[in-house]
Amino acid sequence: MTCRTYNEYNIRYLGWYTTSVSSHNNPGDRELQIDSTEFWLVSDMNANSTVMPSLDTDTNLMSIGNNEIPDTETYYWLAPQQYTGNRIGSYSLNLEFSVSWIVMRGDTSGIPTQVPDIILIGSNGLRIGSGNSQYDSRDNLTLSLPLLESHFYHIPPGLNDIIAEFTSEEMYMGGAVTKEQFLSVLTDVKHVLLRAKYHTDQAETSLSWARLETGSEDPSGQGELLDNIEQCTCPLGYRGLSCESCDFGYARVLPDNEHRHAVCTLCDCNKHAATCDPMSGQCSVSINNS
Repeated sequence: MTCRTYNEYNIRYLGWYTTSVSSHNNPGDRELQIDSTEFWLVSDMNANSTVMPSLDTDTNLMSIGNNEIPDTETYYWLAPQQYTGNRIGSYSLNLEFSVSWIVMRGDTSGIPTQVPDIILIGSNGLRIGSGNSQYDSRDNLTLSLPLLESHFYHIPPGLNDIIAEFTSEEMYMGGAVTKEQFLSVLTDVKHVLLRAKYHTDQAETSLSWARLETGSEDPSGQGELLDNIEQCTCPLGYRGLSCESCDFGYARVLPDNEHRHAVCTLCDCNKHAATCDPMSGQCSVSINNS
C-alpha cells in the first residue's frame, strides 16, 4: 500500500476523531460566526475575479445578486482561509453546505444548470471538481460531498466559465482523479469553491452555512472514531500524515525531468545554520561557530 507515491511506506491507522471547520450565520452558534462579508467572497471558477457578498438583515444570510457578477455565467462561493492549507486530515470526510436561490419571476425559458458542485484548486495548479447535478429545490438545499478521489474529476486548465446553454458536461468533466493527485491537492489547498449558480434565470443566491469535516487526534476519545485516516511511516527528511512536508533541517527541491515530485533534501548551510526554509531552501540565522 502506498502513501503518496514516493516509495512504499508503512501505513498505520490512528485514533483520530471527526471535528469540523464551520461557518454559520446563526449569532447564537458557538462555532465560527459569519456575521459580515469579511470571510466569504463570490468568484469565478478560477478564483481570479471576486465580488464581496452582502449580508441580508432580514434573513441574516450572505447573498449575491446575479447582476453583481458581470461577465461571469457560472460563479461560486469562495471559502475563507481556514478551509485552505493542509487538509490531508479531511481525506474521506465530508464537505457540506446549504444554499438557497431565487429565479426571476414570470414565464421564462430558463433551465436548471449542470455544473460542478464544488471545486478544489491546489497550490500545485491542479483544479478538480465533484458533482454536476441539476436541482429543482430552491430553498435550503444541502449538499454533502465526500472528499474521495473516486468522486472527483479534472477540470480542463483552459476552461474559465461554463455557459449552460452551450457547454456540455464533456467540456468540463475531464479524466478521473487518482489518489496520488487527490492527496497532492489536499496537501496544500489554495481555494475551495462552493457552487452558487443553479439556474440560468437565477436572480439571487444565498449561503446559509458550510462545514468541512477533518480528523484530529483526540486523547479524550470524544467524537466519532475514524478508521481510514492514513498515517505513513516516512523516510528520513519527510513528515506529515502522507509525508507531504519536509522535516526540520530539510528543504523541498524541484525535481529534474526524470522525477514526478519535488524531493526533500538536507539543508545545504555548511554548518552555518541549524536549518533552512523548507520551501525556498534559504538558510536561517547563522550560528556563531567561534
